[in-house]
Amino acid sequence: MALRGLEALRSRNYVLYFVGHFTSQTGAWVEQTAVSWILYELTGSAVLLGLAGLARAAPTIALALIGGAVADRLPRRAMLYCTESLMLMNSLAIGVLAWSGRLEYWHLYVLSFVNGTLSAFSVPARQALFAGLVPKSAMQSRFPVFIFRPSKPLLWPSKRKIRTRATIYNACASTRWS
Repeated sequence: MALRGLEALRSRNYVLYFVGHFTSQTGAWVEQTAVSWILYELTGSAVLLGLAGLARAAPTIALALIGGAVADRLPRRAMLYCTESLMLMNSLAIGVLAWSGRLEYWHLYVLSFVNGTLSAFSVPARQALFAGLVPKSAMQSRFPVFIFRPSKPLLWPSKRKIRTRATIYNACASTRWS
């Protein structure tokens, strides 16, 4: 007896897609957080921090239609492999520059711009690929699994959890990069 709403997980391709997307998004969130943190530590400027977000968002917005047109004409899976691999190398470049002590704030702008440009091509390809992964009979179940909504207590944490997270954040934010 299958759990209602989880029929999409019977499709091997969908499970591989789900795991890959989850991994990619987690890496992107970690990288964005690290870039923001490092940039603020380097500059101490909220304005320069906001410009990094602009450097990432502007190419994504400007090139989204072109990325969608390209995703309709090229093999989507190959396009995802290419864009995701380039984003991984971009993240590794940030890590190597930071580890070697040669990272400057302008590196983060350039690398954020490159990631934004790659996202303009990756997101349309990912969304177009998503539609054909499960049989039509399981089509409705792919959205709840993909969205992955946690239970209400996890979604709405208690005040104690919020205070704990705030304390951890403050402790981490107070450290300085050497």
